[in-house]
Formats: sequence, structure tokens, C-alpha cells
Amino acid sequence: MKRILLLTLTLIVTFSLSACGLFRDNEEEAAERVIEEWDGSLQFLSDAMTEMNLEEQFELRHSLELDVEENGVRNQLYVDAIIRGIKQNGLYTTEYLFEIRLPDTMPLEVDTFTLNMIIQEQGEAFDFYINIDTIRDIATAEEIDEFFDVLDMFAINESWVRFTFADNMQNIVELEMLEMLLEKMNMEFVLDYILDEFGLNLDYELGEFFNESQKYFNDAEALLQKYFNLDYIGNHDDVEIELEKTEDNHIQAVVKVDHIMLASILEAFAYDAYDFLVEMGAMPADMDPLKDVDLEEELSDMPAPIFVHIEYDPYTLDFMKITIDFLDLVEDADPNTTFMAFNYEVEVKNTTTINVPSAYGDLNHVAEEAAKLALMMDIMMMMTTNRYLMHEEGTFTLEDYSPSHNALFHPTMSEITVTSTTVIVDLYYIDEVAVFTEPLNLTAMEANAPEELMSREWIEYVIAPLNDATFSLTRFFAWSAGELGMDMIKDDLMD
Repeated sequence: MKRILLLTLTLIVTFSLSACGLFRDNEEEAAERVIEEWDGSLQFLSDAMTEMNLEEQFELRHSLELDVEENGVRNQLYVDAIIRGIKQNGLYTTEYLFEIRLPDTMPLEVDTFTLNMIIQEQGEAFDFYINIDTIRDIATAEEIDEFFDVLDMFAINESWVRFTFADNMQNIVELEMLEMLLEKMNMEFVLDYILDEFGLNLDYELGEFFNESQKYFNDAEALLQKYFNLDYIGNHDDVEIELEKTEDNHIQAVVKVDHIMLASILEAFAYDAYDFLVEMGAMPADMDPLKDVDLEEELSDMPAPIFVHIEYDPYTLDFMKITIDFLDLVEDADPNTTFMAFNYEVEVKNTTTINVPSAYGDLNHVAEEAAKLALMMDIMMMMTTNRYLMHEEGTFTLEDYSPSHNALFHPTMSEITVTSTTVIVDLYYIDEVAVFTEPLNLTAMEANAPEELMSREWIEYVIAPLNDATFSLTRFFAWSAGELGMDMIKDDLMD
């Protein structure tokens, strides 16, 4: 009985330790087991990628490095494209980082371009964070004063700006206001700057361009994924693969791509790419893209094969890195050119960190302030114009004082009092709530206004009389859209 009990306890402890991973392969054993069970293909890498568990966290990095000296002039180009993702409480946070470091010999005054955006899911809404440091650098180099004027007007001093989008009427109006500000900031200078320096010219409408290109971008991405795929490469008829265990017990697969395999891949890619371009309308549909071209013969004098190095840790399964080194392929291509580095790398990891900015310029608030400013300036213009047309003193309803007033304001509750020295404005919206926190002494406001128009101080001063509790961008939409806007939302306002 004691032996049975002891055996049972031993089995329980053994099972528990195994479940805790204490009897699992160590680093060296895990690597050796992959070598022993290898079937000659890259299927084990696809299986490892599946086991990495990228559902909760992931980081995907694409890197290109080119370091070349030509006729005594050295040029170094680096491109990094990174996507990070974290899922927490069922909500996703995603970061997109794209950075290009250009050679010093390029004519651009800004040698590093960085596009960095973070999207954070917030239930039914999304927070978009955008880093504007590179745009500041380009604006400085090009002396675009309008850009900095708008930043100063709305006190945007941080490296990041944030816009919260919940797909409602308020967001639509906010986007309209931001589009207006972007036009004022002369934002197209960013693309113009890049194109002009490279001697290019392009007529474009950014919104239309991005909308039309979205489908083609997705199709192009799918096309590239087909050919940069472990299964596609590993199952190719002409593939040669070697497998080894590194000193740190990682597994490294080396895939040799000679001129025969490369010709086969390029031929398939050429026809798929041609079909893609035909769909875009960029190529005619009745031609052979490789007519009279024998790729295998063309590549037969390729100086060296291309080697694809794939590395991962079979014990931790926390990363996989694919490196394609083109150095041997190009190092003897030109006697006047020396290549120090020419490689492309893809790395995926199942852990990452996303630093969501705590300091940022709030674009929703900026849009609201811009709407308030537009509304106040219209009110001031309406009052001032009619004051000079009317000489008598007294208290008037809005419909009497300004017969052509916007339907946003209540025609009879709104009153204007004119004396020999002052104009007092007491406006109400159509749903009978006050526009201002208290009746506005327009005369005193004009007399005490800061001298510098459109400065931060001036904007805060002008919009201060508005009642924050009653102002809304929905009302602003009604004001800006006139009678049509009022007809669309009058029922909502009167509820």
C-alpha cells in the first residue's frame, strides 16, 4: 500500500513539474531536436511562427541598409518600417513607424524623415497620435511661416498631436475645421519639398489620392507577401537549404537562391505584377511583359547566389529574423563602386513596447476653438456692419436689427441694445439657450482687444465670451451650413 501511495505521489509530482516546464527541453536540446526532426523543408519555420503567439503582442520590423562608395563619395541609406501591436482588455494599440535616413550627399536640408503614428482603440472610438517633428523640420528648412503661425495660434508646442475619432457629426465637423487649418498652414509643402528636391512634379489631391490608392496598396501588399513567404520559398523546386545550430542555440536556416531559382521567381512575379498594373490601368492588357526575354539566360552570369538567412530561438520562440544579403551579388559590379553593406532584414517578435504620448496637442480642442473663432468673428462682423447702418438708439430684437441673420440664432429672444457709447449683444440659439455667459459689451471688447491679431492671446480673448456649456460643433455646423444645416438638425436642437 505504501509503495502504491509513493508511486502515485511520484507520478503527481512528475506531472506537475512537467506542466510547469521544468522537464522541458533546455536551450541546447530544443535546438538539437529541430535538427534531428528536420525534413529538408522550411515547414518547421512556419510551424514556429504559428506557435509564437502574436495575438497579444507583436513587433514587425523591415530594414534596408545600403552603404556604398562611388568615385570616392560615400553614401549611406537606411530605411526602417516598424509595426507594433498590443492587445489589452480586448482593445488594440498599434504603432506605425517609418524612418528614412538619407545620405549626406543628397540635396535635402532634412536628412531624416520620420513618420510615426499610434492608434489606440477606446471602445467605440479611436485615438490617433501623430508625431509632427519631421514636419516642423521641413517647415523650418523651407521657411513656411504659415505652419508655425497656426501652431502658435492654438498653442501646439508638443512633438505629438492627437485626434479622437468616434464617427459622429461632431467628428465630421472637427475634420472639416482641421482641413481648413491645414490649408492655411500650407501643408502641401511637405510633399512639394520632397518632390521638388528630386526634380519631380506631381499634380495631386491628397484626399482623393489616398482614397483611390487604398485598394491598390492592399493588392500590392498581398502580391509582395506571396513572394516573401517561407512556404513559397521553401517549397520551390530549385531551393537549396542548409540548417545549423548557432553557438547561442538558435536555429539558422540558410536558403541559397541561384540564378535558376531567381529567374523562376522573377518570372512568376513579373506576370503577377503585370496583372496588378493592368488592373490599375497603368499597363495595356494585350502584351507579354517578358516577350523575347529569357531570365535564366540573362541571370546566368550572376556573380554569386543570393543567400537568405533565417534565424529563430526554438526554446523561447520569441523572435524570428530573415536577412537577405546582396553584398556578394553586387560587390564586383563596378570597379568605381565599393559596397560596404547591402542587405534587407525582416524581424518579428512576440513582445514589444508602445509608448503612448502623455503630452500632445489636442486636435479636437483645436477644431473646437477654430469653430468658436469663426462663429465669434461672424457675430462681430454682423453686429458691426449693422451698427453703422443704424443710427437710432434703443433695444432691438435680432430680426429687427439684422433681418438677414443666420437661422442658428433665435430671432426674438436675441436682443441688441445700442446707446451713444456702447453696443450690448445678448444672443440666444434657436433652442433658447444663451450664446454668451453674460450679455456681451461689444464696444468694450473691441476697445480692450490685444493688438496682435490672430495671436494666441487674441484668440483666447475673442472666444472667451462664448458659453462653453451651450456651444457645440453641431450648432456650428448649422451656422456654417445656413438654412440647409438648420433644417437637418433643428429637430435635434429643439429636443
